Amino acid sequence: MIYSIFTALSWGKDLTHLFKRIEESKIALAIFSGKYAQSKWCLNELAKMKTLAEKNKLKVIPIFYKVKVDDVRHQKGEFGHNFWKLARTSSGEEIKQWKEALEFVSYKMGLTLCENRYST
Repeated sequence: MIYSIFTALSWGKDLTHLFKRIEESKIALAIFSGKYAQSKWCLNELAKMKTLAEKNKLKVIPIFYKVKVDDVRHQKGEFGHNFWKLARTSSGEEIKQWKEALEFVSYKMGLTLCENRYST
């Protein structure tokens, strides 16, 4: 199964349901944009993906849409602004897990999409 299919099917349900779908998947697409880090939901999904990827149970493919890999990796730029704004209302443990997941996934081979071009 491909994770991204289940994100749409799971919208509005609790994360337990979504995590089960991620665990059943072989591949997950993490699609980063400038506003990705506004969502605890997205960051918690990413932390789950990291945990499974470290156990070789899931392949994670990052896609960087109009955001720099370095901004995701180091929480800078628009991405970083949104991350740190959300972090103000989050626990230290959540922030630690999110930062580790962002760094882990940003080092994976993925795809960068800009206005009219892409690169790998």
